[in-house]
Amino acid sequence: MIKLLSIFALLLSSVVALGQDKVTWTANYNAEDSTIVLHADIAEGWHLYSQNLENDMGPIPTEITFSPNELVTFSEETIEPEPKQSFDENFGANLSYFEKSVDFTNKIIAQDTTTVNITVMYMICNDEMCLPPTEKTLTITINKPLN
Repeated sequence: MIKLLSIFALLLSSVVALGQDKVTWTANYNAEDSTIVLHADIAEGWHLYSQNLENDMGPIPTEITFSPNELVTFSEETIEPEPKQSFDENFGANLSYFEKSVDFTNKIIAQDTTTVNITVMYMICNDEMCLPPTEKTLTITINKPLN
């Protein structure tokens, strides 16, 4: 029984690790327009879901959370480009998603130099399967604004 549980745990960790290899996240601060830019590089054949899915019958939408920071005011909405849309027979619904890469942006007001923690919860699928939701935490430095 212990062997069986060990094998199951190993397989589960392999699937989670596989999911983390399919999307590479980076975060940068663009001082010129005071935005935080989250960039996702998505592996060929896979897609990442929009933050705004019109149904709750399928994959989870991408969720971006900025940790509270008294030196930074975040926009209420993180902006994404226009996603691709198509009917997914597996979920029986129209879904909005991104392929290859996507940038999510959030306009901020920074009072001083500080670090910002960002958590992204996302799910990816290809034509054959979906991987379990994955959480990624990124940390960036916001430099003191020039006045």
